[in-house]
Amino acid sequence: MNKYIIYTTEGYCEDPHGNEVSNCQVLGRVMATDEDEAIQKLFEEESWIEADGYSPDEVYVARLHDSETI
Repeated sequence: MNKYIIYTTEGYCEDPHGNEVSNCQVLGRVMATDEDEAIQKLFEEESWIEADGYSPDEVYVARLHDSETI
């Protein structure tokens, strides 16, 4: 099993002054065998992601290479 972080450019953030900031939104981390399984698993385990309008087709996945456990 590998550890993955899943993020998206959907949505936006605001700085402390209320100005829109373009950046990425981290949706979560998950253990999976590959990127496709990671996306599927995260969307199944965290139903709020899809309910809040995020799409599995608009996410990015990066494998993490550290010793931290989830």
